[in-house]
Amino acid sequence: MIWENNDLFGKYELLFPPKYEGGLLIVSLYHKIKSREIDHYFTSNEIRIILERLALQNNESVPQSERIIKNLLHFFIRNVPGEPGKYYLTDHAESVVELMKNKLENPYKDFPLKQSFEKYFTLCTGEIRIISDLERRFGKEFVSGHKRIINNHLSALEDELSEAYDQLNLILQSEEQSATVLVKNFVNVFKTFGERAEDITNAISSKDKFLRSLRERVDEFYAAVELYPHVPTNAEELAELDNIKNDWRIAREILQDMDDFFKTVDYKISNIRKQILNASGKLSELHENFSSRAYFRLKIKKLFRLSLDCADYSDSEVIWRVNLPTKALVYENVRLFYPEQYDFGLKRENNVINVPVDIAYQQEKLKEIQQEVSRQEVISGWVTKGKEMLDTQPEVNMAALMNMILETDDDYTIAHHVAIELTQFVSDSIDHALSIEEIAEPLKNVDITIWKMNMRKLQTIPS
Repeated sequence: MIWENNDLFGKYELLFPPKYEGGLLIVSLYHKIKSREIDHYFTSNEIRIILERLALQNNESVPQSERIIKNLLHFFIRNVPGEPGKYYLTDHAESVVELMKNKLENPYKDFPLKQSFEKYFTLCTGEIRIISDLERRFGKEFVSGHKRIINNHLSALEDELSEAYDQLNLILQSEEQSATVLVKNFVNVFKTFGERAEDITNAISSKDKFLRSLRERVDEFYAAVELYPHVPTNAEELAELDNIKNDWRIAREILQDMDDFFKTVDYKISNIRKQILNASGKLSELHENFSSRAYFRLKIKKLFRLSLDCADYSDSEVIWRVNLPTKALVYENVRLFYPEQYDFGLKRENNVINVPVDIAYQQEKLKEIQQEVSRQEVISGWVTKGKEMLDTQPEVNMAALMNMILETDDDYTIAHHVAIELTQFVSDSIDHALSIEEIAEPLKNVDITIWKMNMRKLQTIPS
C-alpha cells in the first residue's frame, strides 16, 4: 500500500501535513475509500480508529482526533452538510495523494518512451486534408493529455535513473569482499542506464520525424496562400483568401506550440542524458575501487611476510628481531611569518606652471579663424544666390556658376563647396531636378573638367 512506502514522506513531505499530524491519516483514508473498506462519507469514529492503528504500527502515542480533524478541515477534509460528525476528502487531498502515488508507482516506467511518441505524435500521409483535421489532432486542447503523458514518462525516467544512480553509490560504498558479486550488482543496475539511453535515442528519432512531417504540412497551408490565382476583386474572393490565410495562421500556431513543447522535452532529455553520463563515470570509480583494494591487499601481504621473517616464536609473546625496519614521520615545526607593513607611496607635490602668452601664435590663429569664417560667409552667399537663380531662371548650368565664382573670388574650394551644397539641395528637393550628361565642360583658371550638370525648378501644374 502507498502509505506503507518509506519514501512517501521522505520525498513529498512538503505536499502534506506532518506525518503524525494528519499526513498518514489522509493517505490511509484515501486507500480505505478506494478499497471500499469505508464509505466515501466517513465518520469521526472511523478517523479515531485509523489514528489508533497508525500509532500502534509506528510505536507512537495516539494523537487527539479532534485536534487532527480541526487542522485538516477545509483543505484536506470537509464536513458533510446537514450530517454532523461526517466528513469527506477534498479534491485537493485526493489529487495530492494520486500525485504521490504516480510518483512512487509510475505506470509509465514499464513502457518505452518511443511507443508513446509514435502513438500520440504521428502524422500519416493524407491524414490532414483541411485545417480542422489538424486542429482535432494537434490543437492545444486536444494534445494536452498527450503532452501530460510524455511529461509523466520523462518524470518516471528521471526518478528511475536517480534511484539507479543512488544504488550505484551504495554498491561502491559497500564492504562487499567479493569482486565478482560487486561487479554483478553493478552490472544489474547499470543495465538500466543502457536500456533507457537506447529508448531515448529511438524516441528522439521518432519525435524529429514527426516535427518534419508537421512542418511540411504547415508549409502546404502557406503554399495555398502564395498560389492563390489572382488578386481578389470582390467580397466573396476576399473572404476566400482570408479563410486561406486564417488556415495558415492556425497551422503556424499549432506548429509553434508543438515546437515549444518538444523544446521542453529536449531540455528534460538533456538532463536525463547527463544523468546517464554521470553514471558512466561510476565505471571508472569501480575500477579505482578494485585497484585500491588490490593494492591494499598486496601491501598487507608484504607486511605479513616481513613480519614473519623478522619474528621469533615464544610461549609468552612474539619476539621481534632487531632487523625489523621501523619508520617515523618526518616533520618540521610550522613557522608563521608576519610581514611588516611598508608604505611605498611617494609624496607628490602639485606645482602650478605659469605658461606665458604667445602673442604671435595667438594672432596667427585668430587670423586663420577669421579667414575661415569669411570663407564660410562667401560660400553661404553663393549658395543663396544659386537658389535665387533657380527660382528666376529656367535652368542653371553648374559649370557656368562655378566659372562665375572663380572669376569673382578666384578660389576653387569655394566653387567646389557651393557645387556640393547646391547639388545636395536639388537632389533632396521634390520641386527641383538635376540632369547629368557625359559631356565634358572645363573650368576657368583651373585644370579641372566636370560633366555637364543642369539644375532646374519643376513647373507646378495647377489643379
